Amino acid sequence: MNFYDDMMKRRIQYCAVCEKPRKYVVEDLAVGTRAFCSEKCYAEFAGLPFMGEGYYGLEEYEDE
Repeated sequence: MNFYDDMMKRRIQYCAVCEKPRKYVVEDLAVGTRAFCSEKCYAEFAGLPFMGEGYYGLEEYEDE
C-alpha cells in the first residue's frame, strides 16, 4: 500500500474534526469524502449550525 492509499483509508476511518472513530461518512462535500464521529463534528466541518444529533439525517456508515 502506498502513502496515498493509506491516507485515503485513514480519511474514512477517523473523524475529520476530532480523530475519533467514524460513525458517518459524507461523500458530497466540496473537499471530497470525509468521515465524522457525530453530527456536531459534521456541522463544524461543513460550516453549518449544530442543531442537535439527528437533525441532518446522516445514516451510520456500515463496512461492506
